[in-house]
Amino acid sequence: MPIRTRSVDISQKKTSSTSKKRKPCYYLSIFDIIWNVLNNPSLYNTMYFGPGFEVEEKKEYWHGDLWAESPLFGQDKIIIDRECYYPGEFIIYKEDNEQRFGRIRSIISFNNELQIKIQRIYVYNELPTKFYSKVHSATQEIQLWLIDQYLEEGSIIVKTNKIVKKINISIIRNSSIITGLHIKEILYKSNGHWKLRNVDLDYMHPSEYSTLSAPLSQYNNLEVLKLFIDIYYDDFGTYRNAYHSLGGVYIQIGNMPFDVRKSLRNHFVLGFVPFGGNFDDFINPFVSDMKQLERGVLINVQGCDHRVIASLGCTIADLPQGNNLNLDIAKISRYHHITNTYFENIIAAQTITQQNDIAKKYGLQNYFPILDKLQRERHLQSSQDIYHLMAGKTSKLLKLTVAILSPDGEQKFLKVWKSFDILTNVELTKLQERTGLQRNQVTNAIIRCWSIVAKCNQIVFKFPLSNSDYKDLEKSLKEERQVLTMLFSDFVGLPNLHACYHLPRHARTFGTLTNTEVGTKEMVHRIFKNMVPHTNRKNINFDLLKCYTTLQSIRHLADGRFDPRYSRPSIDFIIMFQNSKYLFKDWFITKDLLDMDNEESEICSQSNNIQNIKLRKPIPSYKQMIKTDTALFYSDMALAYQDFGYNASLVNQSYNFYECASYIQNNGYSEVKCHLHKNNVVQIRTNNYGEGYVMIKAIFKHKSSNGRYYPFIYIDWFENTSRKHTKVNCPIFILRQDTSRCKIFPLTIMDGVQKTHFVHDCNTGVKIIITIWNTINI
Repeated sequence: MPIRTRSVDISQKKTSSTSKKRKPCYYLSIFDIIWNVLNNPSLYNTMYFGPGFEVEEKKEYWHGDLWAESPLFGQDKIIIDRECYYPGEFIIYKEDNEQRFGRIRSIISFNNELQIKIQRIYVYNELPTKFYSKVHSATQEIQLWLIDQYLEEGSIIVKTNKIVKKINISIIRNSSIITGLHIKEILYKSNGHWKLRNVDLDYMHPSEYSTLSAPLSQYNNLEVLKLFIDIYYDDFGTYRNAYHSLGGVYIQIGNMPFDVRKSLRNHFVLGFVPFGGNFDDFINPFVSDMKQLERGVLINVQGCDHRVIASLGCTIADLPQGNNLNLDIAKISRYHHITNTYFENIIAAQTITQQNDIAKKYGLQNYFPILDKLQRERHLQSSQDIYHLMAGKTSKLLKLTVAILSPDGEQKFLKVWKSFDILTNVELTKLQERTGLQRNQVTNAIIRCWSIVAKCNQIVFKFPLSNSDYKDLEKSLKEERQVLTMLFSDFVGLPNLHACYHLPRHARTFGTLTNTEVGTKEMVHRIFKNMVPHTNRKNINFDLLKCYTTLQSIRHLADGRFDPRYSRPSIDFIIMFQNSKYLFKDWFITKDLLDMDNEESEICSQSNNIQNIKLRKPIPSYKQMIKTDTALFYSDMALAYQDFGYNASLVNQSYNFYECASYIQNNGYSEVKCHLHKNNVVQIRTNNYGEGYVMIKAIFKHKSSNGRYYPFIYIDWFENTSRKHTKVNCPIFILRQDTSRCKIFPLTIMDGVQKTHFVHDCNTGVKIIITIWNTINI
């Protein structure tokens, strides 16, 4: 891809006195990035273009509300009885043999057919009786009420034959002119109670701020490809001082499945903001190109012309929307149309001092953000990153917890971080006064606080999410807020805690919260930061971009494409690619965390999804506690072989045991290197026993009758006691003592499982009681 350049202003406040006032910045065009992605078969064949999906388990951007509702990403119209219906329009539809008012939220794919998701509308007689009043009664013939779409009664999915006709209904925002049917208020629930709020206090439907331009006549018969663009910006100090802060701008294409997007090579670099440069100056060419792409451009994709539309879907915001901990989130959120008015007031101020005062009052900058030139909802489409959000909050809790411990308690906490029971008398008294709890109840309250925070972290990072998970997320965040602010006054004004209010809405908007997290983006960012010492240190942003485009060229060839200067692919490169497959596919070399000594190779996998199995750190036979000469062991081994279709007799009775194993797991779109250790606790799924938690007691290999070595794991099963821990309120599991379940399985049973973190309760005597603490991907 060609590297482009333009001159930008350099701030004298951010650079040394000898710096020039203008410097060149280097960047890649979004047009070039899109062309390369769409013309790469290995990427294009994984991408999704089409309507939003209504599914039980939500994983992708197209499972979220933004994709489904916006004409720039999802289905923008549907024809019913020769009438064209668009998202955002008001209709009359049939429900339970009655005609009702409703608003089309989206046109979605549900049960393999296009259906209509409708937001319900109430008439006066359907309102809760508490809202019956003379004011509402006087306007009952023309006033209607929208129902919050996220309530159980707020929306419904209907087939197209239930649509009767369109109807004109006006949403009254900041206007005193009322004619015909109109909506001024939204019915919703806060803390379980019905409430009404002004219709201004809601995010606009995407159709109200995003418009799909009509195609030129020559484009009418072309296939349309709509792209979801995710942009991320972060800076880093290259030389650990304020003068050398280099900003990286990265792009992702949301049409790729999650497993494809998380690969490092599928994070595309737009460029680097030079030392002392301004993000707005740098991003101007991108904004200009995106405005053209919003209208649609002609691009040749895989040899055929297509009309390509690309729009900004998501940006990452590091700062939360204010600091108010009022519990009515609908009334404290920021909305694009309202902050537009604030910006207009700021700009209309006659002096800079007045502008600054108004901007400070509303917590805004003095001018419209440059990305507002594009079609987007500045608040809804700027999500908070869950990694920074949850880490900052948990770090704060850790510091406050350690601060209330005595020196002896702090040492025990750091050694076994469950020892909360040694508090200083001063802090104990303060917590008693703040919470009103008895002295012996304070310790339990702190432990319960940590339990709630851990559960909250688990569901925030959960993938995928279901509709019930959205409700659990909202409930868990509410519990976390209450317990943190009850125990520690420092949390009352913590921005991270306020920002968590918005997570349930962001989860629904983008399908999951992990879709907008920046974990892998930070890795890409870190890679470029680590490359700085290896440049000439004179024109760093240019050198980094040259390194990146070189990688793109290698990727271009590694993905089976060819240099346009030649008529066919290079045979020499194809051979070289096969020898360096993982390097070219992953773009980085990692130093193995495991000891490379005593590595056992040539292990045969029992599954196509798990390859390159390595067994490491052999265990001497005299240290191995598993009895291999029992009838039960032989029986379990035979069943384990049968699991992958091997029914020959087991002649060899020699087994080699190891401390750990590593393997490459292919999940369809990408390959992940996984590590497994003895005594790990994992969740597995078997045909006979379903899902269950197990502890890996041994990792070993066995030579079969065909002369091949196969890997196995020896496990102990956990049993759910159906009880919960009195302090942390988590399920309690014990190790099963019976031998009714098979204990030996092929190592490949680990395909697609999750590693689970447990907490050991040391106060229960002989029995090993283990409590689920958190679940993370391997």
